[in-house]
Amino acid sequence: MPANQITSPPSTPKPTLKLAPKSPPESTVKARVLPRGAITAANAAAHVGSTQTVCGKVIATYYAASSGTTFLDFGRPYPNQVFKIVIFREWRSRYSSPPETKFLGRYVCDRGSISRYAGVPQILDRGGVRFWN
Repeated sequence: MPANQITSPPSTPKPTLKLAPKSPPESTVKARVLPRGAITAANAAAHVGSTQTVCGKVIATYYAASSGTTFLDFGRPYPNQVFKIVIFREWRSRYSSPPETKFLGRYVCDRGSISRYAGVPQILDRGGVRFWN
């Protein structure tokens, strides 16, 4: 090989990134039969200030041990969630198992007043999160 020719190092196979299964798009959620009068988590922002039943898939959860607060994220994980349910310590006892594990990856509904915190619509739960078949 001539001295002025540059050769590339042998190529190494790139590692394959494995991702968790993606959630179905919101249009798939709409195809599920919503309970009468319920709205999807993606539509909650349009109903801030009203009391609604909001349904969707819990994409991510977080339990803050220091405060005893549980967060259920919908649409996308924190900090980009489209909606969240906040369960304070005093309401956790209403659930038979920790809500952050019980509801993760499941379709649920909750009824309450929709407020907004840090730009994200939310319901402050009072023990009413239910599975949505």
